[in-house]
Amino acid sequence: MQHRKHRHTWRQHLAAGFYAGLLASSANGVEMTISAAFRPSVLSPQTVQFENTTPQASFCRYWPNSCTNKTFSIGLPVRWSYPNVKSGETNPRKGLYIKVPNTFRTVQVVNAQTGQTSQLRFRVSGMASTYNLALRAMDITGSSTPLDAHDKLWVGNYWGYPSGKCKGLTVTWISDKWGSALWGYPENADGCYKLAAYPIPAPGVSITDAGLMYVLETPSPLELGNGEYHGSLEYRIGPGQDFDFGDTATVDASIVKINFVLSVAHELKVNYPDNARQVLLEPPGGWSVWLQQGRTPGPLQRDIPFTVASSGNFSVRLECQYKVGSQCGIANGKQLVVPVATALSMEGLRVKDSGLNATRIALSNENAVVFSAQTASATRRSQLHFGVAAADVTSMAKQSGDRFLGTVTLVFDASAI
Repeated sequence: MQHRKHRHTWRQHLAAGFYAGLLASSANGVEMTISAAFRPSVLSPQTVQFENTTPQASFCRYWPNSCTNKTFSIGLPVRWSYPNVKSGETNPRKGLYIKVPNTFRTVQVVNAQTGQTSQLRFRVSGMASTYNLALRAMDITGSSTPLDAHDKLWVGNYWGYPSGKCKGLTVTWISDKWGSALWGYPENADGCYKLAAYPIPAPGVSITDAGLMYVLETPSPLELGNGEYHGSLEYRIGPGQDFDFGDTATVDASIVKINFVLSVAHELKVNYPDNARQVLLEPPGGWSVWLQQGRTPGPLQRDIPFTVASSGNFSVRLECQYKVGSQCGIANGKQLVVPVATALSMEGLRVKDSGLNATRIALSNENAVVFSAQTASATRRSQLHFGVAAADVTSMAKQSGDRFLGTVTLVFDASAI
């Protein structure tokens, strides 16, 4: 007796190209997009983290060592100025004061297609800025060189040495009229600042080329289904707000909106041996007992080995040439159809809903079974189990000489959640 041919299909979504667009600032606010992608490879199952795909901020060209793969950055399209900078100030808020949202905020992200939700955490950990003077620093301080002039211009040395609980992360780049540096903000830092050692006449100091360093804590991609997950944060700008530039600053925006996009594209590969396309169902021990002794055999069965390589949840369901309830069937030329039970065993996987090990899990043509794992795997040893009950074999035996055939399709879907 020859059983039906079975085949496998699977869906695989390629990771969408990520983007980090900075929208032009308006009177009310600016928007930025931070993105990360999970592009797994079953050949490298140990890689189970999101990769930050946000283009690095422009300040990284000055301090590339501060923009490594583990340090994230993005440009901040906000400009502000301090029109009248006095010397001798002791109140930090009357100087060039910069406070950023350096404590963690939790953001819910949603897959619009599936409705699945998750959470990420975000905080700003650094600020790059360039201050610009209308006059040369030498003309303000009376120094003979730009290096000496910018050092004397501020209380406590160059722009790269902030006052407060911040830490200067870089050297200060200077010209005769500007200086740039990167300040690091630990979680316990409040506003950091520089006070002028010399009065800076109008139009004062303008701040440009701002950029953020940030910490992004993403969920485990193994717990997320395929697709894009979107969420956002809004930060206010102004005295006492999330971004606070002191009491004397004039700012060209009042809101910073950060959009987050996480993209998940799990990899799923199913490999069958070449001889598994046609499955011959037999009683235990073969057909010899029935043929030689004329007895009706017991149940028919066959196990088919295969391998699965996966990086996340996936579902399996049946499509049948002949449906018998929730099972597939095989039929003879007289249209006698008998059910074939189809079950699945996969090493290292569990049924998501019940937590049961994936051992002889019955498959259905009505509802898909979702399987999950805690780790990605390049190869999971697996088996398909096919069987026809003894009672149905008795009915088949009455159709002597007939062949029972049928096609079973197993659909492996990596978009399951």
